Amino acid sequence: MFKPVLSRAAALVLAVLAPCLVKAEQITVFAAASMTNAMAEVAERFEAATGHDVTVSLAGSAALARQIQHGAPADIYISANPGWMDRLQEDGLVE
Repeated sequence: MFKPVLSRAAALVLAVLAPCLVKAEQITVFAAASMTNAMAEVAERFEAATGHDVTVSLAGSAALARQIQHGAPADIYISANPGWMDRLQEDGLVE
């Protein structure tokens, strides 16, 4: 039986992190708690492959979005609820 090298969620997160490689040696990811397993896998592999540090903050999408609204420094936000992403974009907090 074939077992994928990365889970689908981990592969998606890795695709998001990869462009950050040239931008920073330290990457802070705010991710929905439902991404816990994928983020652990991706952070470990990304750090091993690049030497860059990944700090992951896991919580509910709403809590993380509110932290960003109040100035918390997140390079990447992975929300389980598109409405919170929309709200941050409306607030001008998404690049």
